[in-house]
Amino acid sequence: MKHYSEYERVVAEWPDSLRVSGGMGLDVEEDMLFVGVAPPQADDWVNPIDDSEHRIKNRTGGIRSVNVHTGEINFVFNVDFTMGHVQASPFVTREIVFCHETGGDSPQRMWFGDMVNNTYRPLYIESDYEWVTHETIATADHVYFNVLSHLDPLRKKPSGIFSVNRRTGDVRVLGQVLEPDKNPEYADVLRRGRSFWHCNGSSDGYWAVGDDFAGNVSLINVKNGRIHLLTTGHMMKPDHAHPYFSTDNKRVLIQSGKFSEGKRLAVMVVDIPEEWRD
Repeated sequence: MKHYSEYERVVAEWPDSLRVSGGMGLDVEEDMLFVGVAPPQADDWVNPIDDSEHRIKNRTGGIRSVNVHTGEINFVFNVDFTMGHVQASPFVTREIVFCHETGGDSPQRMWFGDMVNNTYRPLYIESDYEWVTHETIATADHVYFNVLSHLDPLRKKPSGIFSVNRRTGDVRVLGQVLEPDKNPEYADVLRRGRSFWHCNGSSDGYWAVGDDFAGNVSLINVKNGRIHLLTTGHMMKPDHAHPYFSTDNKRVLIQSGKFSEGKRLAVMVVDIPEEWRD
């Protein structure tokens, strides 16, 4: 190993007039960063949300692009809500997904950004009864996201991990956590899990993975809808495993408090049984 200066360099100096909000995504061509931004002062908040369910006040936001080679920062567009969860597609250049971040339920969570034309639009137009969260770019055409059912009123409508096609707008329900009554061996942990919370998709389009509110992680075979409970009890505070697939789609990476009763996090890799691929 050499001194860190041999590996690091400053890409750009961020202006005082903006602060990062919602993270950033590196374009698949690795030449451009797309950065979520917000004004720096609390006085710039707009349309404050008083509902106690929401923990983040609404404020103007936007996207700026940063040229990785030159450091040049350019305006892309502004939005009238708090920018969150900025992701650049790892498959298609100049495409991003971002969200209206509230810390709870948003009136319209997911948005798609066209960085060629500097435009944005709703990615999935949600209904009043849906709690949409934790979108992730799964394939070149599909975004997976969760419609929660952890509260009783949300159980009266379809929920689970959903897939939306960015090209056509077609929507598909991939699956919800296994039913406790039909899986008595794991009934207790499934009953406590109640609903998928975070999700991810394998790049080959074969698997979806989701964690639930009890720290259980399940795999969904996107081809036939079969659901497998992969691993259980990965509690943390707050308790979510936030799963991701390896690049070869044979393993799942999670964060876990399983061995410390949620007090400390460990990064764990779980192999997907080969016999589940059918």
